[in-house]
Amino acid sequence: MYPPLDRFFGRRPFHSENPDVEIERLKKAVPIERLVMGFGVELKRHGAELIGTCPFHEYKTPSLVVSPKTNLWDCLGKCNVGGSTIDWVMKTKWGSACRQEAAEDAAFDGRGTNT
Repeated sequence: MYPPLDRFFGRRPFHSENPDVEIERLKKAVPIERLVMGFGVELKRHGAELIGTCPFHEYKTPSLVVSPKTNLWDCLGKCNVGGSTIDWVMKTKWGSACRQEAAEDAAFDGRGTNT
C-alpha cells in the first residue's frame, strides 16, 4: 500500500520564489503511477512498465503506458500524448493548462484523486 500523497507536499501553500524549481520538484516527488490510479485508471504490470486504458479517447484497448522508473506516461493509441505528472494533471483537469496551475492542483487539490 502506498503512503498518502500529502507527505510529498506538506501543508504549506504552493508558493516558490522560483516556480520552475517547485514544478521540477513535484515532477520528481509525485509517483506517476499513484497519480494515474488516483484518477481511476486501472494499471497492470507489463514487465517494468504499467499499462492501462487511456482515459483521453474512446478506445478500450490498453494503450496507456506508465513508467515508474522514469516517472513518465505515454498513450500509444489515438491521442498519442504523454509526459510528466504535471502534464497528466494538465490533461486530466483542463485538457491543457499552464504548468503553474497544474502544479498547484497536483500539490493541493489532486492528491491523487479527481476532485
